[in-house]
Amino acid sequence: MPIIQVYLDTRDDELLPESPLFMATPRGQRAANHSRLIDKYIPQPLSTRAIRKLVKTYAKRANLDAITPHSLRHTTAMQAAEHGTVTQVSKLLRHKNVNITTIYLDHMDIERADELADDLASLLLD
Repeated sequence: MPIIQVYLDTRDDELLPESPLFMATPRGQRAANHSRLIDKYIPQPLSTRAIRKLVKTYAKRANLDAITPHSLRHTTAMQAAEHGTVTQVSKLLRHKNVNITTIYLDHMDIERADELADDLASLLLD
């Protein structure tokens, strides 16, 4: 079973097409309710700041301090480029112009991207 499906199976809410994929944990939802003084938490996507903090926290726990949201994005782009077209990668990355994606891919160190992918895969398999 893909890892993302394992995650989705742990969610206790109804996942709709417009639902954010990653959202606050129940603890975070309680904090949001308290801070907004509302009765019910309305699912919101995680902020860029929250994602950066989560990646930093878990990368540090795994002794992978070099991993950042940006390095994960680069790795995703490189892996996608091996299996799809530049246009598909551009859409995945939400680039407005395929030329941006081409520049992005040209600046990647393929060897480093492969090492990072191997590091991530070994974490998932452990």
